[in-house]
Amino acid sequence: MVNYRLRLSLFCLLMGLAFGLSAGNINIRGRVLDESKQSLPQASVRLLRPNGQTQAGISTDTSGRFSLFKLPAGRYTLEVSFIGFITHKQELSLTEHKNTLLLNDIILHEDKKTLQEITVVGKANEVVVKGDTLEYNAGSYRTSEGAALEELVKKLPGAEINEAGQITINGKNISKIMVDGKRFFESDPKVALKNLPADAIDKIQVLDRESDASRMTGFSDGDEETVINLTIKKSNKRGLFGTAYAGTGVPNRRYEANATLNRFSDSSQWSIVAGANNTNNSGFSDITSDLGLMNNIFGGNTRGPRGARGASGGGNSNDGISTSKVLGGNLGYTLGKQGELSSGAFIGNSDKLKESAYERTDIIASGNTTERGRSVEHNDKYNTGANLRLEWKPTDKTTLIVAPNVNYGIGAGNKTSSSTTFRGQGTETINTSSLKQSMDSKVSNSRIHIDLSQKLGNKGRTLALSLLAGINTDDATGVYQSTLTNHLDGQITDIDQYLETKTNKINYRARISYVEPLGRGFALQGQYQIKGEEVKSDRVAREKQVATGLYDLVNPEYSNELRSHFLSHRIGLALKKATDKLDVTAGINLDPSHLSNYTKIGREDRQINQSVLNYSPTFRLRYTPRKALSLNLDYRGRSFQPSSDQLAPVRDKTNQLVVYEGNPNLKTAYMHNLFGRFSQFNPSSQSSLNIFAHLQYIQNDIVSRTRYNPATGVRTISYTNADGNARVGLGGFYTTPLPGKRFSLRINSFNSLSNQIGFVDEERNDARSIRLNESLTLAYRHAGLDSSIKGTWAYYNVWNTLPQTAQQSTQDYRIDWDTNVKLPLGFSLEALLAYRTSSGYTSSYDRDQTLINIGLSYTFLKNNSATIRLKSYDVLAQQNNIYRESNALSSSMLETNTLGRYVMLHFIYRFNQFTGNASVSDMKRFDSRRHPF
Repeated sequence: MVNYRLRLSLFCLLMGLAFGLSAGNINIRGRVLDESKQSLPQASVRLLRPNGQTQAGISTDTSGRFSLFKLPAGRYTLEVSFIGFITHKQELSLTEHKNTLLLNDIILHEDKKTLQEITVVGKANEVVVKGDTLEYNAGSYRTSEGAALEELVKKLPGAEINEAGQITINGKNISKIMVDGKRFFESDPKVALKNLPADAIDKIQVLDRESDASRMTGFSDGDEETVINLTIKKSNKRGLFGTAYAGTGVPNRRYEANATLNRFSDSSQWSIVAGANNTNNSGFSDITSDLGLMNNIFGGNTRGPRGARGASGGGNSNDGISTSKVLGGNLGYTLGKQGELSSGAFIGNSDKLKESAYERTDIIASGNTTERGRSVEHNDKYNTGANLRLEWKPTDKTTLIVAPNVNYGIGAGNKTSSSTTFRGQGTETINTSSLKQSMDSKVSNSRIHIDLSQKLGNKGRTLALSLLAGINTDDATGVYQSTLTNHLDGQITDIDQYLETKTNKINYRARISYVEPLGRGFALQGQYQIKGEEVKSDRVAREKQVATGLYDLVNPEYSNELRSHFLSHRIGLALKKATDKLDVTAGINLDPSHLSNYTKIGREDRQINQSVLNYSPTFRLRYTPRKALSLNLDYRGRSFQPSSDQLAPVRDKTNQLVVYEGNPNLKTAYMHNLFGRFSQFNPSSQSSLNIFAHLQYIQNDIVSRTRYNPATGVRTISYTNADGNARVGLGGFYTTPLPGKRFSLRINSFNSLSNQIGFVDEERNDARSIRLNESLTLAYRHAGLDSSIKGTWAYYNVWNTLPQTAQQSTQDYRIDWDTNVKLPLGFSLEALLAYRTSSGYTSSYDRDQTLINIGLSYTFLKNNSATIRLKSYDVLAQQNNIYRESNALSSSMLETNTLGRYVMLHFIYRFNQFTGNASVSDMKRFDSRRHPF
């Protein structure tokens, strides 16, 4: 099989060389501008033969420049086009006597007729496909007065936001939010999500954005990320604009205050945000963990948003009740033709109180057990972060990008909990447990990323260097007190322990690549990468002496030292073919890696060394036969090493019911991912179809292994490697207006099938699950009425291969009615009515709920700049947060506290120093892809 792959790769390379040797050696360079002499990124450039066939094609870069290389002599037509502009055509004659043809600036003029036709339609398309970019029209989704970007994103077809604020669109996590193509609070996209006013947004573009190194070379390096690019309304692009609001509410003295000040233009942008509230609206991301995550009830696996019920009321879906404050600033500036500078910084505080009740069934070979418990947890955390990015182009052949960032957080938390464990479903009590914990933590993350590219000569050859280095620290101290009562023998065990942990990580990566254009759109890349991570982790456990009351007795059984060094290499070769419609890359990577692990417990130490060789193909396809139709396929493979906690062979007994133990013999794992997406927009029907698929398979994945002690009811969880963890995801959405354009239909679908492996008392258990989530929305919009009704059905089924485990399935049904009505005299009415019911949950968690939010607004002053709003949340006080999660070791139900019913009175003020006479050319175009050869 290996020889076959190598022969196939060699054949492709030889074919590319054959094409290259037959090509010419004439180059064309030019620049595309609009009427105001602003650059037009992503304009389509095609060189046509006399018979109309394409000889070469490319898209302009961020400065509007383009280059076509290694062209044969002859007569051609150069065609340059961009949406909303008249297509430019000019005749060219290429001769062997001139190797490089430098064209005068090409000026595109706005297509006034097209703009007038768009105005006549009067209703913009909800979703449009533009090549690799999915573009939502923000005006198609009505939000409440003073709403932040988060409320707008939640309404987008295919979009989800979980309780941590993570955005997922079409199955992909959004890693960054940009504004007019410039980075916006890059160190924390949640700042933009929670603070940027929704009414300032014109378009929301979702695209797979290549890394800086990939855009320099034209070859994917596997570091692509899915980002949101926001285009600002033209009226907000020529001056200061912003929104400020303040509100107070009852009961429990609820309050909200927020202010944003912005200035966006083609050459610069800056923003300042500030806010404070006690309504779960945290305006930043925490880098310090909640104390409860150390002892979560899901059997050692971190809980995700899947299976969540009840996620509305108060405009958020966070667990518990939190108070937060945030202050931040962001700056972006274009340094003429030589580069760009951007930076951002923020500081925030989050104080959360969470109450939980749970029921967990643990899969045991000798017979399952059930644990029921309650906990109260309080976490107070401060976070700050800053980033800087400088892109400098001293010449048209040299590009340097330097991007450092730093984050720092401190936190303090305490938690109390109690639980009872039963045999089966409650026939016999095994044990009862009580736990009290407190912890202080400090976390810091620092990183610098440097990319340098140099074009060699005039033939498109490129040499690129990418450097990455980072330092992470995580220090924590805490007191852990617990009592375990064994009801089988009456024994009572008390633990009173002080833990101090210090973890330092240093990671680095260096990659060098060389690109050789072969002509006719072909190019060859060779690359070498070295990547490493060094971990130093120390853990000291001290017992309390009864005589002194001090924690000064070191317990070597629960203390350890860990030193881990992971080093991997990558040698890759890839062939690329790029035209105006097709961009395909195929290649092969060799990935040797070495893991060295040293541990010391007491006087015993252990050294383990492991070496692994992985190889995998690389494949990337972008096919765009027309601007409104695209097909994308991506394969990515990467290795990852076990964490320090998974490696350390020390017993963690902070929770007596669940004892964690690392395994120093763990191997490096390798993850295979295949992504696919099909997007189509039909201009005549204004309908949009988007389908995505994701396949994942992991070799040597790190899975949990549990051992159960029937005499005490205590589980010990360790880790091992196993093949077979896999996941298949399939979903998408379809939107279309109905006849008359007042009604529109939206269909969403998210489905997955997965297999998760675990070992229960040495027996392998495969937890196979299927998740289906289907929704249908009918929306109506005309004059002052914007209303939608949405029905959702969710199905979740898990079956285990162990014979003593029962198949479990749940179904959730939900219907939402959301409406906004413009009333006379400046009044507006907004209402949300949601009803949810379910089946398959345990009786204590199987509760229907009806959620009602209703608000009345009055807008006044010049340009409707001020609004007073009275709004009631969860009118019937029925909101609940209930989750279900299953894995190969357990199945759990969890309910957390919510804000409950409350009423808020807000004053909202919007200001805009200048209003626009801006043209289409004022909108900054975002360069999502370019081909440098």
